[in-house]
Amino acid sequence: MQSYSRRTVMESRKDSQDGAEGAAMTVSLIKSSTPTLAGSDSLSLVSPLIEDAAPGAHRDGHEVYAEQDSLIAFESEPLSDKVIGLREWGAGRVFSLRSPRHSREAAAADAVALQLARGDLANATDRIEIVYESQSWRVKDWSRLSNLKQDGRPTREVSLMPGTEVTIAGRTFIAESPRSIALRNFCSRLLGWNDDRIAVVDHALRAIRLASAGRAPLMLTGSGDLVPTAHAIHRYSLGDRVPFVVADPRRRNTSATVRSPANCTSGVDALRKAHGGTLCVRARRLPRDFGEILAAFREPEYPTQLMICYQRTLLPNAAQIDIPSLDSRRSDLPRLVSEYIEDAAHALHAPDDCLDAQDISWILDHAAFGGELTLSGIEKAALRAVALKITGDLTGAAKLLGMARVSLERWIKRRNEVSLNSARETDRE
Repeated sequence: MQSYSRRTVMESRKDSQDGAEGAAMTVSLIKSSTPTLAGSDSLSLVSPLIEDAAPGAHRDGHEVYAEQDSLIAFESEPLSDKVIGLREWGAGRVFSLRSPRHSREAAAADAVALQLARGDLANATDRIEIVYESQSWRVKDWSRLSNLKQDGRPTREVSLMPGTEVTIAGRTFIAESPRSIALRNFCSRLLGWNDDRIAVVDHALRAIRLASAGRAPLMLTGSGDLVPTAHAIHRYSLGDRVPFVVADPRRRNTSATVRSPANCTSGVDALRKAHGGTLCVRARRLPRDFGEILAAFREPEYPTQLMICYQRTLLPNAAQIDIPSLDSRRSDLPRLVSEYIEDAAHALHAPDDCLDAQDISWILDHAAFGGELTLSGIEKAALRAVALKITGDLTGAAKLLGMARVSLERWIKRRNEVSLNSARETDRE
């Protein structure tokens, strides 16, 4: 399931368009010598569904099937990983890099595409160029070695890959592609959209890049079940065509469904199935053979990345993403729910307007359970709300989600009871 929301794709394109404007606005930093720079009803239908599913409703034996027997996956073409611009660390604007369309333009682009200098552009001795060669962008230092750095290390030339951090004349830039922009937008969803969170998002992107390169496990800390968040990071960074497997000894061996990833009780089995993709574990429920997993990840160039989910902060200098509590992000809740609705609609091939603003309240009511609202709860409630809306009944929604009808029925009932009890307590107060 390629979980790029429609909003994500549109924002990726907008960032690219904004880059062209940014190039013209930053003459003091960048100088171009070639043209290559560049409404349906709300979920009121759920109440009669619950009545229909009350005790006495039919429960055919075939409805209670093993969840791993239903694999529902929707794939779409992944976003391009071609570098389209540079973005300064801690800022949102992308400076566009437009590759030439014709071979005659390529010769000119090979000469000079951009010139960046330390301070004033008039200082021609500290010249750094960005050129388009061999179907990729390269940054070249024509003066001193200390002018140019790649991921913090001095170098004379950098081949720009998505996520590469390149320091030019003391200013750090990040190479962006449509896929990396989508990943950045998702990290903003996790960490916050305010301007003061942009640098926090950039640190998270650095942690993801270290993990995907096999340099360190990626630690996710925060409230609720973080495995769905880890799975989403995997989809945005690596795509759907490589495996994501959870090693949880307290759950059964299951295949992936549209609502949950594959699971293995054995860590070694999970590692084998996750080859070339991601292995995810819950720190409080590690498999007994976790030591063998760590031994495998110590091998150089191991092709699988490791994600560890935990509720508490572990090491301040680890490749770690600390996801803030939603209690501190109340103003973001409508946008959070809207984006998870878009993801669910995309995953289930539902219309863009299958849910409306009134449904957001329903999702928030059903996402919180046990008094805590979490991202995984919102994601689950949005997915189930969309499935209920487009099928119109519990049986069809459960089949679409790859779960038993009775399980979906119980999930709705439990949360309706919590909402009803909360309303009664408010009335008494």
